Amino acid sequence: MVRDRALSLVEYLLAVRAMLEKPARSVPAADALWQAELPGHPACEVGPRRPGGSWLRVGRPASPTPPVIPAGLVRHLMWDLSFSQPPRLVDEPAPPAETVDEFTGWLEHAWQPWAAEATAADATRRLHDRLYDLRYRLDIDAARLELVWGHAVLDARPPSGTNGTEWIRYPLLATPVAIEYDAEATVVSVAPQGPPRLQVDALSGVDDRRIADLLELGGTGGQVEVDPWDAQERRDFAERALRRLGFDPVLRDPALGDPAPGDPAPPSIVDTSVLFVRPRQRMVRRFLEQMRDLLASDPAASVGALASVLVHEPSRLRLPDDAAQEWQRTGDRLLMPMPTNDAQESIARRLAEHRGVAVQGPPGTGKTHTIRNLICHLLAHGKRVLVLAQKEDPLRVLRDGLPEEIQPLCLAVLGRSA
Repeated sequence: MVRDRALSLVEYLLAVRAMLEKPARSVPAADALWQAELPGHPACEVGPRRPGGSWLRVGRPASPTPPVIPAGLVRHLMWDLSFSQPPRLVDEPAPPAETVDEFTGWLEHAWQPWAAEATAADATRRLHDRLYDLRYRLDIDAARLELVWGHAVLDARPPSGTNGTEWIRYPLLATPVAIEYDAEATVVSVAPQGPPRLQVDALSGVDDRRIADLLELGGTGGQVEVDPWDAQERRDFAERALRRLGFDPVLRDPALGDPAPGDPAPPSIVDTSVLFVRPRQRMVRRFLEQMRDLLASDPAASVGALASVLVHEPSRLRLPDDAAQEWQRTGDRLLMPMPTNDAQESIARRLAEHRGVAVQGPPGTGKTHTIRNLICHLLAHGKRVLVLAQKEDPLRVLRDGLPEEIQPLCLAVLGRSA
């Protein structure tokens, strides 16, 4: 009976998420930096220098010294020296032939090299400032946004005449990264924060069997043992992934550009990478899908803590892995370091006897203080405590109010904590 309720609840939650979350099938253009777009300047270094090192380092180079304009050309030029606008000679009066020859030589050997270097330096400074600002934006909105570096970009065009929103252009590998800043060297760097993982959300609606075959390339949580900066490993992975999706192993060089509109190009992987911001993926849907499959296929599978929501008397429910005697001892000795009252002590004693205890009350009645006391009490009895909230700010406030001796024992599972 409880299993049937659990399966129905999971299927309902999956349907709700399908309505609320539409899969992202392409990289968001506003917050994306494609590898081919990164400036070609010595102050912009792409790729790891050593294993585990940063993948991008961007300085803020000074603008190169402008070229000297020959004295004989000054009165014949109609511009202010700029690297973005090529200089021109005045039309009238027409300059003599030797002046035109001198201008052509100066333009080729002085202005053009300077303009190319100045353009690259300007692009590098703008990239530096963009990453510097993005670092603070991500820090403020860490609970909602994440920065990832994607490799092996799947490009699957919709058939002619179909809805263009079904076009998939999304990396099959994504690695979480963070922006770091060295104020002394004035260098912004982007460093990996974990292993690359398979990305299948963009394939939602494709044959589930094919997606399952693709997921077999990864381990727990989609983690893959591929160095995305090793060309051979990356290409081997791309070819295997395309075969498992039922496509021919076609890899495309990004330098060749996109096929012409209307060209029935086969699905392929563009061998490039992209740094982009996206909504933080909670992996809730995949978790619910795995739970649904387990409940539907394995009669011996435990419903687990979900049972405490579905039974008529959840607070009295006992499961095989409960350690009732250990919990009873927590009610015999209350270890609360902050001021307490009878209501808080009653909650702690109820926790020693019941699986679920609900505490409610209007703002200002001491719920947060109660949670802090309960955390300290349970830790003192050797328990581990998982604290959840809809947003990250309440968790930060809760942690900051704990005794200083307890705070170092707290680990943020989500957010930017390493």
